Amino acid sequence: MRTQDLIPLRNKFAVLTVDRDEEAASRLAAEVRSYGYTETTSTAAAGSISLTMSEPPHVLLVDYDGPSEIEDYLSAIRDASPETLVILLVRAEQSILSFELIQKGLAYDSVVWPLVSPLELSQKIDRAASELYHLFETEQLREYLTGRGAQSARSKTGGDFNELTLNEFLAQLAGTKDLDETVQIFLETLSREWKDAPVLYFKYLPSHASLPLALAAGQPIGQLRGFGIDLRRETPDQIVEFFRVPEASVLLKRFVKEVFSSDEFTAFTHTTEGEALGLFVALTKQSQTIWDLNSRALALKRIFDLTYKKNVITKEKHALDITDSLTGVLNRRTFTERLEDEISRSRRILMPLSMITIDVDGFHRLNERVGFQQADAILKAIATILKKTTRANDVIARTGPDEFTILLPHTGHTGAAIKAERLRRLVESTKFPLLGTQASGQVTVSAGVSEYPSLCSDGESLVRSADEALTQVASLNKVCLATPPQDFKMDFEPREVRAEESAVKR
Repeated sequence: MRTQDLIPLRNKFAVLTVDRDEEAASRLAAEVRSYGYTETTSTAAAGSISLTMSEPPHVLLVDYDGPSEIEDYLSAIRDASPETLVILLVRAEQSILSFELIQKGLAYDSVVWPLVSPLELSQKIDRAASELYHLFETEQLREYLTGRGAQSARSKTGGDFNELTLNEFLAQLAGTKDLDETVQIFLETLSREWKDAPVLYFKYLPSHASLPLALAAGQPIGQLRGFGIDLRRETPDQIVEFFRVPEASVLLKRFVKEVFSSDEFTAFTHTTEGEALGLFVALTKQSQTIWDLNSRALALKRIFDLTYKKNVITKEKHALDITDSLTGVLNRRTFTERLEDEISRSRRILMPLSMITIDVDGFHRLNERVGFQQADAILKAIATILKKTTRANDVIARTGPDEFTILLPHTGHTGAAIKAERLRRLVESTKFPLLGTQASGQVTVSAGVSEYPSLCSDGESLVRSADEALTQVASLNKVCLATPPQDFKMDFEPREVRAEESAVKR
């Protein structure tokens, strides 16, 4: 569900804000009501469990510092109202622990508090509301299929509705969050519904204007590898019409005839939020009543659509869990996890790991001068520069309001310093139109560089030494390399260093 589709429905969702301080909870509730969630109330943490039990909200916003025993508190909330989705408001240093609570199923999501932007919180609540909306629609369809609607479907289609098949379909869908597996389950169920007719799924690649065959049921896909529908000769209007009524397409009719030697097929477009994602083609001709409002196939398709959207939301939520919502690079929590992994790998393969910490010069003044929206756009532009100029195995993260950090596996400090200088010059030479004539539209950065194992002993000291190097920058727009502590001894001699020494000897 797109945000613009959810906006009219926001007033249907009950939101409860909880804080140890009742006044703070009231201020948070006022903020949420300003988004359009008019059914928003507040309470102090002490009375929130009994209130949740008596009037279960759809979404519960909990200040992490509210309850003293957060895990016990969240367990009590879950017992009081299992269907309520809990969003934690956490300080930056608590984000890793909040992720553990999410993994345990005690919370749905978290957001760092205080907010960088009100949009961040509204997006989190919208995502929770969308998931609840899809769950509600799925439950309504289930009741329809197993209740009076099933009787109507039997009379319309002349067949018996197999509740066991429905339950199996729902159980399979509930057991996966993978998008391709969700499609495969639907293909297999639809194939059985249509007397084991082959059902194919073509994934749409807009950048290539093509529909390669991706999945199949009722026919071994190995025999069909390499087949697809080429739309490159079609105009944009023709492509839109193709997806609007695929069964009427001469192109599709010709494809089915040439590849499958058949004139009979049923086709329909896979869409989400109005965007074409793919094409379903069943090698059987169904009557027009197959998409009648009381049709079993239509009901199965609607359940699939709802589940697919829910899994898209889950995937997007996972992306938000690991990435910075503004710039799209990794967030600090995920960076910390990756750092430990890379340190362990460095020890295992005896190769160096370098770090570059990059600070935007004078960002606070820049923020005050141009406003937070333009300053955010500049941060996004810098993140784009970093992503486009780093290797696939490098790790890029936003580790502070105006700070980025890059991990460079298999790279010594000399190479990292050269890389940092190249990035510094690249940012300096980039013109930022948002700044207009101010400072000639120029933004500059400074960088600190360190390396494990030559300059520090573990992940924590790698971060610290890169930060200390950054503070040693005498003036803005410079790169500084860290120095090892006095009497420092390396964990191991990196292979890259030995190779350099060997080259010198030769």
